[in-house]
Amino acid sequence: MNPLAREDLLDHVEANFKQLKSSIQEEIKTLNLEIASETKSSAGDKFETSRELMNQSLNQLQSNLNSILEKINAIEQIKKVSLSDRIGFGSLVFTETKTFLFGIAHGSFNFQDNTIYLLSLNSPLAKAFVGKRVNDIIGFHSAKYLIKKIN
Repeated sequence: MNPLAREDLLDHVEANFKQLKSSIQEEIKTLNLEIASETKSSAGDKFETSRELMNQSLNQLQSNLNSILEKINAIEQIKKVSLSDRIGFGSLVFTETKTFLFGIAHGSFNFQDNTIYLLSLNSPLAKAFVGKRVNDIIGFHSAKYLIKKIN
């Protein structure tokens, strides 16, 4: 596993989320233009169905955008957190087998040839890690994690 810095990881994740945010915003803009240009045809039911499907798509895009904005906000909060010898919000944790960033629910993320697991502090696995230190062992289901480094 390559050594990686928490700040570099956070900058990279934030840049990816901001790019995703821009993409979603562009999709919303395009869909709004389609909705505005939709004209009622003689087949009223077809028009209503089409408009409803577009509105559902718009609602889903808005939900996705809100989720990304929350993640960007979480990254900004993590950047303000001081490092500690105990795992908590914003900790980048290296174990023998996996690397975790606690504070953002996003699943896995690839960075510098490493797979980083971004987990909410509310996740069961994160709850098992919170408050632990280097050399502590966490048992979770059938897995065991030896904490090698906290950054």
